[in-house]
Amino acid sequence: MVDPEPVVDTPTVPELTEIHSKIFRAYDVRGLVEHELNADVVYSIGRMFGSEVRERRVEPIVAVGRDGRASSPAYLDALAMGLCECGLDVINLGLVPTPLVHYGALKLGTGAAVVVTGSHNPPSYNGLKFALGELPFTGTELGRLQRRLIDRDFASGHGKSSHYDIVSPYVKDLASRIEIKKPLHVVIDCGNGAAGVLARRLFEALGCQTTILYEEVDSSFPNHHPDPAVPANLCDLQEAVIRLGADAGIAFDGDGDRIGAVSETGENVWADRLLALFAQEVLTQNPGRAIVFDVKCGMSIRQAIAKFGGQAVLSATGHTNIKQRVHAHNALLGGEFSGHFCFPDRWYPIDDASYAGARYLELVSRSTGRASGLFRDIAKLPSTPEILLSVDEHRKFEIVNHLMRSSSFESGSVDTTDGLRIDFTDGWGLVRPSNTSPKLSLRFEAETDAALQRIKHIFHKELARIEPQLARQPW
Repeated sequence: MVDPEPVVDTPTVPELTEIHSKIFRAYDVRGLVEHELNADVVYSIGRMFGSEVRERRVEPIVAVGRDGRASSPAYLDALAMGLCECGLDVINLGLVPTPLVHYGALKLGTGAAVVVTGSHNPPSYNGLKFALGELPFTGTELGRLQRRLIDRDFASGHGKSSHYDIVSPYVKDLASRIEIKKPLHVVIDCGNGAAGVLARRLFEALGCQTTILYEEVDSSFPNHHPDPAVPANLCDLQEAVIRLGADAGIAFDGDGDRIGAVSETGENVWADRLLALFAQEVLTQNPGRAIVFDVKCGMSIRQAIAKFGGQAVLSATGHTNIKQRVHAHNALLGGEFSGHFCFPDRWYPIDDASYAGARYLELVSRSTGRASGLFRDIAKLPSTPEILLSVDEHRKFEIVNHLMRSSSFESGSVDTTDGLRIDFTDGWGLVRPSNTSPKLSLRFEAETDAALQRIKHIFHKELARIEPQLARQPW
């Protein structure tokens, strides 16, 4: 650590009417740079969160960090200032993937963590993610921060800020817990996101030969959008794996907390099938334990949990929901279709894409064959990626609620854990309001192509009846 930094040019706390309430999302803060989110707003959020930490009487130290967006350095400074003026000490971890901020908070014994990040959103967005202890902030807790602003309920004090290099101890710690059994060549696509400051050091420390794509952190994301859940964003990775004859490929999102995986054949391994692979390993070592997965996951994870004697725990989508359910059920593994994975069996209870990538490579290195062979017995059925349909923010909830009240879905089994999921004898369909954007999120899977088209048609007809413009969007 270094000497405390001077605090200068204190921003102003905006009135409530100057802060868009819509930046407070289901599990984080997110908004358009300068239009909805600026340094003054971030400073006030620091004051709000710092006051909450003080009231909870946890350790009065906060670990903070940021992604590589152009606005993030100034926002991180404003955040730290707001926290310090609540009487909290700040440990600034700088530009690192989001999981390293949460890791740093746990390793350094801080009471909380905040990350300035727009995740995989377009460059025009930025945001903040929060955690108290091992658990992320919920939507209810974010609502409490808004109430503090209304009431001007802020703690005051004089904290100090210092810097800390978390990358070196993280690499050493993770590498000591993963055993790569044979030499591997892995291609890693950092997507010009925050993972670029870590990936090469980490995977070379694991003994892998690495080829890195788009390692330079660039907030304009000049090569492709950093969202590995979108198949088109994996094309460069797939091509490189095949061209170089690599053993596997890994892709990260913009802030390095979600992962995409590719086999040596260039196949995109959907995250629910990767979760099923991890579940097999975890349950073999820990029979009967709980595995958490979200409503967008398909049949493969349910089948793997049943086959290996685990307890299936369904969760609403969102990394906050996954981690809350992992904690509540003392689960040893949690994951969701977007690529968040949490491994409390052998790691910290955080969603850590770099660790998930290391666990994937560990399994590849143990295999007598190639990466694709690991998935030979894991169900691969006709399915869609996540389908996002644009809709007005307020209408997305109305439409799903209308579907729940008035639609008929033949003899399907209804689940309303998150949106509306209908399970038929030969497949399933899901429609839910997106937590992060003015869109409806849909996904479908079935035993045959014909069944998949039939289920999609059923949902298409019902949605078109309620909101005709949805039928004009291609899906």
